[in-house]
Amino acid sequence: MKKDLPSFAPGGESSVVADESAAWFEKLAAMPVKLGNLANAYSGLQTSAADVFILEEVRKDKKRVLCKSKATGRKHWFEDEHLKPFVKGSLNIRRYRITDLSKRLIFPYEIRDGKSVLIDPREYKRRYPLTWAYLEKNRRQLARRKKGKMGRGWYGYVYRKNHTRFGAPRLLVPSVGTGSCCAYDLDGRFYFGGDSYGIELPNQDRLLYLVLLGLLNSKLLNAYLLKNSKPSRGRHSILDRQSLEQLPIPTINFSDSNDAFRHHRIVTFVTQLLALHKQLSTTRTAADREMYQHLIDANEVQIDSLAYALYGLTENEIQVVEGKTI
Repeated sequence: MKKDLPSFAPGGESSVVADESAAWFEKLAAMPVKLGNLANAYSGLQTSAADVFILEEVRKDKKRVLCKSKATGRKHWFEDEHLKPFVKGSLNIRRYRITDLSKRLIFPYEIRDGKSVLIDPREYKRRYPLTWAYLEKNRRQLARRKKGKMGRGWYGYVYRKNHTRFGAPRLLVPSVGTGSCCAYDLDGRFYFGGDSYGIELPNQDRLLYLVLLGLLNSKLLNAYLLKNSKPSRGRHSILDRQSLEQLPIPTINFSDSNDAFRHHRIVTFVTQLLALHKQLSTTRTAADREMYQHLIDANEVQIDSLAYALYGLTENEIQVVEGKTI
């Protein structure tokens, strides 16, 4: 929901400052095309027993993985191929990258003919005996959910929501953060819960994903999100699906050489950023880290400049967004 803009006393210099400070926001809010017109934003999985299904990876051994369970307070072996890599909101989702992955998810379903199907108990025990033995240890807790009416599906999730969306490319956004923070999950390999959102394009246009990634991480949409989201503790804001879907997206006219050039440059800079962050995460020396961070900062400045141009901001409006004196 759009937040009220700051009010100022009518007349005089303060009125002029108020008009200029509000102009950029009003310009973006009036844009007809929103993110929700182009993409679907959806929340993650709801297991109703996160302490059982979400595990902390300790180490791997051939085809097995040892994980710590919050439910049992112990370590258990699982089939590595069965457990999914799991992302925890702002803990793992960063600008342009997903970091510090240590969580794994038990996803007791298979996708068949576009539908989520709970794996049959006998089949589960045959194919994944280690995981099934762990679920059996937690049967009492799992069966108590839904007022004890889980029945034969006691080891499944209470809510079957958005199960079939995993495995496809999407952008990932945490539901709580200090502003816009968007990563690209090219292969849709990461699973996530209710503390994150996926942004999925119906036509899976990779170039459009890259453009949206750059715009969503720009200073401009960062400022817009902070102004248009609910405050949380400290400097954090709570992002909901409506706030994401109402983000204004500029219409790019490809017959206009300037628009086409800006589109192409955003794709180029975002592609470079994805590669630079990957290199930064594996570099060993302080000098290399400084070099890669300098290149990352330079690419982000270029994307910010292109975003201002695509949204038609004036020099004064840019100064306001960047918190500089006008």
